[in-house]
Amino acid sequence: MKTKLIYLLMMGIFCLGCQDDDILMSKPGEPVDPVSNLEYTLEEQEVTLAWDLPSSYPADVVQPVMVHISISINGQNAGTQVLDNDPVSFAYPYDPENTYKFIVKVLADIETSDEFESDIRYSLGNTVNF
Repeated sequence: MKTKLIYLLMMGIFCLGCQDDDILMSKPGEPVDPVSNLEYTLEEQEVTLAWDLPSSYPADVVQPVMVHISISINGQNAGTQVLDNDPVSFAYPYDPENTYKFIVKVLADIETSDEFESDIRYSLGNTVNF
């Protein structure tokens, strides 16, 4: 009984502590545009992703930008890759017996002097599934 009461108390604190989503849903600064024309090609034992980077960036973005790729295989997280220096393609081992999901986002360093402002900014992600 005592354990159940503690769990209920913890759930109540957790639920009350998550009421203000404005802080989580907003980020200062102009957003970074996502990659466009995301495509993939399959060759024997490799998949190659290709995309176009945004044609322009907000003034506070440090260039060159990076690309962040989240990888899932058969619905399970298989890790992430961060590619430097304005990359426009990525190759990954391929097994036709698996299903794949790749989420590609622009990751930019930001010039900021505010110690409470993040110095990185992500774009929205584009996804391919096969």
